[in-house]
Amino acid sequence: RVHTDGITSLALGGGFLATASDDRTIGVWDVSGREPRVTWRSRAHDFLVNALLLAGSPPSLWSSSSDGTIKHWSWPELEVVESLSTTELLGERASLAAFWLGGGPAGDGTERVVAGTWRNALVDFERADGAWRATRHPIASAGAYSLTRIGQEDALLVVGVDPGRLYVYDLERRRLLGVALP
Repeated sequence: RVHTDGITSLALGGGFLATASDDRTIGVWDVSGREPRVTWRSRAHDFLVNALLLAGSPPSLWSSSSDGTIKHWSWPELEVVESLSTTELLGERASLAAFWLGGGPAGDGTERVVAGTWRNALVDFERADGAWRATRHPIASAGAYSLTRIGQEDALLVVGVDPGRLYVYDLERRRLLGVALP
């Protein structure tokens, strides 16, 4: 048994599978053989782990948590590379849910992180001159549950819940727009 609570997210890459859980842990499984084998399990955040993403080449793992942090991990060894804190960057803790990784000049996904919160906001983290900064964008929905890039556009589609709404986040202009639903 790897987790003591529900699994919230999965990420697969290079013969390994990462599992995140409401029990605050991330587990890494070697799935290259006949039987999956746990290679790492540890407490990853101070509260629920909500989402995982693999990005870059070579890949690295990113996680978001209700503790208000996004963590960047080496893959598959899972050593913390860096941690982004809403408390430090915004002056308030914002429980983080789904997120999107955007490209810097090398396209490796490490220069921009846009995260949904469970507190009526979208947070745009951006690295400039080696330092991270964050901007909070209010939304009508209590949670930003899913984020995805819209085709080749420089925009994200954001799915909000409670109430259910769609938003478009213009990455270039850093502007959030509501989408009228039929």
